[in-house]
Amino acid sequence: MAMPLSTPSFETILLDVDAGDHVATITLNRPDQLNAFNRTMCEEMTEAWRVVKLDQSVHAVVLRAAGNRAFSAGLDIKTPYGQPENVWNH
Repeated sequence: MAMPLSTPSFETILLDVDAGDHVATITLNRPDQLNAFNRTMCEEMTEAWRVVKLDQSVHAVVLRAAGNRAFSAGLDIKTPYGQPENVWNH
């Protein structure tokens, strides 16, 4: 039986893996910004999905959002994202 991976901590999301229930929960955690995605959140979501993909104890993933005003407003336009000049190569 494969051992579950350690769950990293993040700045903009929460990741909880319940190996007993075989469920991982990812929570968007920027409620003051309507859970809008900035570069940090995008990078952390990539890492969280890698963690749950490699954890063989996870059979399902629940995606939720903190706060009660919005699930996610999309991309955070108030902070620079740092898009490359040619977005097709990003």
